[in-house]
Amino acid sequence: MKILYNYIEEHKLFIIKWTGDWNFESYKKSMKNFIEITSKVPVDSVIQDITELNFDINFKEIDELIKLRSNIIKSTYRTVHITKRPQDVVFAELYSEELDNRDYLYCRTIKKAIEILTLSLSEKELTLLFSKLNKDLINR
Repeated sequence: MKILYNYIEEHKLFIIKWTGDWNFESYKKSMKNFIEITSKVPVDSVIQDITELNFDINFKEIDELIKLRSNIIKSTYRTVHITKRPQDVVFAELYSEELDNRDYLYCRTIKKAIEILTLSLSEKELTLLFSKLNKDLINR
């Protein structure tokens, strides 16, 4: 699994692209790094592109993810996952439902993510930002 990210200071936006095969241990490591980074900068919004992440996740892992996230992430920001396949939507729905969090949403396009988060970026600008991600969230 690979997780690339960037922080766009002028929009207080954190963007993340997940690729490869799902790995819970890598996820835990990335969350620790995410907390460290976001504790130093203001974050209003997070967009996570999970369209190229291969899920092989069971319900027990979803419960563990929720427990981990609830225990370590205390910040208040809105998160949108960009999804593509039915399993992406199922994961995002179960995750957000269990978190009981109205600020944890999902959609199918970058354009919709911009709309949900009311960002002052164009679809072209955000697509370009995603194409230039080069910071590794797991192995920083």
